[in-house]
Amino acid sequence: MELTRRIIANGHEYQFLCETGSTRSGFSHTCHLLRDGGEVAVDTVHYINRTWESYRFRTVMCRAIESLIGEEKKYLEDEYRKEHGISRMTAKRREEFEKSIADVELLKELREVRDQL
Repeated sequence: MELTRRIIANGHEYQFLCETGSTRSGFSHTCHLLRDGGEVAVDTVHYINRTWESYRFRTVMCRAIESLIGEEKKYLEDEYRKEHGISRMTAKRREEFEKSIADVELLKELREVRDQL
């Protein structure tokens, strides 16, 4: 596994450790995303022939950070639902929720990391 990218955002260090593996019908890229040395996400992309990435491991790194953003948003949504006694998110409630998480520091930090990829 090789250190593919290191990004500092909001005082936290994000490391993308990536590797190429063989599969039955092609190959795969696996990315381990670390935040301050602790693993926070793992993602794998399978390819049959070749990749069309602008640089090696780009797709799998983007997927790893996107999955982490998705997990954090899901956690915040669950907390929002519990707090407000909501069982179903309507369009209006979703809009209110999105406004309420606009200033969440961790999400801003993760988006900054994503934008640097």
